[in-house]
Amino acid sequence: MEYVFDLEVHTKFARACSRDADVAHHVEWAKKKGIDVVGTGDFTHPIWFKELGEILGSAEEGMYVPKGEEKGTVRFLYSAEVSCIWGQGGKTRRVHILIFAPSREAAGDINASLERYGAKLGSDGRP
Repeated sequence: MEYVFDLEVHTKFARACSRDADVAHHVEWAKKKGIDVVGTGDFTHPIWFKELGEILGSAEEGMYVPKGEEKGTVRFLYSAEVSCIWGQGGKTRRVHILIFAPSREAAGDINASLERYGAKLGSDGRP
C-alpha cells in the first residue's frame, strides 16, 4: 500500500505554533490535503506525550489512530524534532534532527534517554 506522509509536524507545545496544532486539527487538515500518515510531532514534550497516550490507540505496527476512529482514518507515527545547538569558531551552530519512533514505548525510552543527558523536555516541543 502507498501512503502520503507529513512527518515534519509541530504542535501547540512548540514555540511559535498555533494553539490549534493538536490531533483533531492535524486529522482535519490531513484529510483535506490527502495525507495518510502524520507525525505526532513533539513527542518529547511531557504534556503532549501524555495527551497522545490518551488520544491515540494502536492501528497497525508503528501506526496509531485517534481512539474510536475507523482504522481507515488518518494514521499517526510518533515523531519529534530535537534542536542541537553549539558554538564553533565564534558562531552559534544549529542542527535540527527529526526522530521517528517505532512505537509509543520507544518514544518514551527516547524521552528518558534525552532527560538523562540533561534535555529540558518541558520547555519546548523542540528541546
